[in-house]
Amino acid sequence: MTSATQPPGESDGVSAAVGARVAALRKERAGMTQTQLAAAAGLSQPYLAKIEAGRQDFSLRVLARLAKAMRLTLAELVDGIDVSTVELESRPYSRSA
Repeated sequence: MTSATQPPGESDGVSAAVGARVAALRKERAGMTQTQLAAAAGLSQPYLAKIEAGRQDFSLRVLARLAKAMRLTLAELVDGIDVSTVELESRPYSRSA
């Protein structure tokens, strides 16, 4: 995943599910505000808000930082995320000589 912002109203499903999971764990398990979690993970609060809303792509490194800041494993952070709806798109491939 990249760090690109998705167009308003669009989500790839996985980003939305992960974002919702981050928000739920932040509140229920870590007892943190967005501002507290963002600071602990070295992110900006607006960036975290977009992740939680499913409007921001993110890297595995960002997920690892969020998990560590909440004292979770990466596996705990993504537990239960359904990837069966992810569409695998073919990309044109060109060989450079």
